[in-house]
Order: sequence, then C-alpha cells, then structure tokens
Amino acid sequence: MEHVKALTVNDNNVALTRYLAGELDRVQIPAGQYPRLAKEHPDQAISIPYSCSYAYLFNLGEKGPEALKDVRVRQALSYAMQRDIVVNQILQGGQRPAYNWTHWAIEGFEMPQIDYAGWTQAERLEKAKALLAEAGYGPDNPLKISLQYNTDDNHKKIAVAAQQFFKQVGVELTLNNVEWKVHTDRMQAGDFEMARYAWCADYNEASTFLDYFRSTGMNYGKFANEDYDRLLDDSKTAADPNSDYSAAENILAQAMPLIPIYHYAKVDMISPVIKGLPTENVMNNWYAKDLYRIEK
Repeated sequence: MEHVKALTVNDNNVALTRYLAGELDRVQIPAGQYPRLAKEHPDQAISIPYSCSYAYLFNLGEKGPEALKDVRVRQALSYAMQRDIVVNQILQGGQRPAYNWTHWAIEGFEMPQIDYAGWTQAERLEKAKALLAEAGYGPDNPLKISLQYNTDDNHKKIAVAAQQFFKQVGVELTLNNVEWKVHTDRMQAGDFEMARYAWCADYNEASTFLDYFRSTGMNYGKFANEDYDRLLDDSKTAADPNSDYSAAENILAQAMPLIPIYHYAKVDMISPVIKGLPTENVMNNWYAKDLYRIEK
C-alpha cells in the first residue's frame, strides 16, 4: 500500500459500527465485546500480546498532594485496585492483570516475584485499610484524591470502577475527564494528582519500560530513587541485566510511584481482505509497504 488513511474515533462502539458497515478496515474492539465478536467473526477478531502497560501515575512532585508523599497511601491505593475485575469483567480481551511495570511478553524479561501479586484481593483490601489508618485516614478523615484521564470509553469504564474500588477502603476519588492534549499538557506541567497513563515499548527489551522511572526519565510523576537509578546504570554493562531489572521492579513495587493495572493485548477487528498486518509480534509494528488488499 502506498497510501494509508487513519481516522480518530473517540467512541469505540461507533468505530465498530462503521467497521461492520464496511467503512473501516481495522478498529479497536470495545471493552467487553471480544468474546462475542470472536465467536461471530473468528476470522476477523484478534487478541495478541501488545507491548504496552496501563497504569495510574502518582504525582510525587512539588505540585502533587501531600497525601501521596506517604508511601503507605500509595501502596494502599495500589492494593485497592481490583485488577482481575478490570481484565475479566470490563476489558475481556486477553489482557493480563499487572502488578509490575514491564510487559510480561517483552523479549528475555523474567517476571520478578512481587509480594502483593500473590495475595488474594481480600488480603489486599485488608492491608489497604490498615495502611490508610496508619497514615491517619479513616471515616472521620477520608482521603480525597482526583484522577485525571483522557477521553476514551475504556478509560472511563476503568476510572468509574476504580472509584468504586477505592470507596471500599474509604477513599473518595474524583474523576476528571479531559481531552488528550489537555491531559498530556497537564502531566508535563505536573498539574495532576493521579493520572491515567500507558507506556508502549520503543524496542523489545525491558529497559524501555524501566528507564521511564529514572530520576532523569520522562517520569511525569517525578519519582526519584538513587538505588533504582544505580540498578539501571549497572544493567547497561551487565552480561545478564535481568537481575537488575527484577530488583528495579521490586523497588517500584515497594515505593509505588504508580498503580500498575494491566498489560495490554492488541484486541482488534481486521478486515479479512487486508493482509500483511503482524499477529505474532509483541511490538505490533507494521509498515504500509507490507500491506495489501485482496479481492473479496
């Protein structure tokens, strides 16, 4: 193909309707609809690992709320996030719950042992309540936090669910929906408390995720940890950097500058007349020169 046209459609359901009407050749499947579409259109519905991780970032910078400077509060909010519900009841597209930052399918990555990943959700909720109480929050002094997310039906569904998850531990979450440019501008300026974020790998190796949280990385939440930086410096010349990566992931799990929520899958409808799109490539890179259309 010499020409490829991409359209922005904020409502995934509208995009799917246009796809089924033959107007579009590839669309993202709306949350919760993959199981049905895979049965109805097995030659068109796909779900494959995709090298992106979805999270809520905490603002630990000067403009961030004082409450989030307390690691107990950050841990409690992460423990309260019910990832299995997000993945199995909201998204339903082959995504995996995330308790770490690096996508599980990245080449050579060895998933570290993250303590709270092995707890039951009931245990996480109990621990979250205890940590909030230790930090001075409870019925007489509820923690109030705002979450900013950019316009998208899936982001909205997860944010509304998070509001209910946090309510179970006595946290009042205010939702703030803004357009993408406003969202990114505010994150760059540090004008947020919590923000929906995702990182997609630039290359197929764990450091593309872990470098984000360096004190000198993009790092919109302004996380800074000398031990974390040193591990990533050492990993650059290590014969096998995986032990450094595992240790870095464990620092993130303890310091909790983010709430990891899920690891992506690419969940799309692709027209059967379009050929050349990769379906076994975790990076999901594609090039127009490889695409072609066949006759029906």
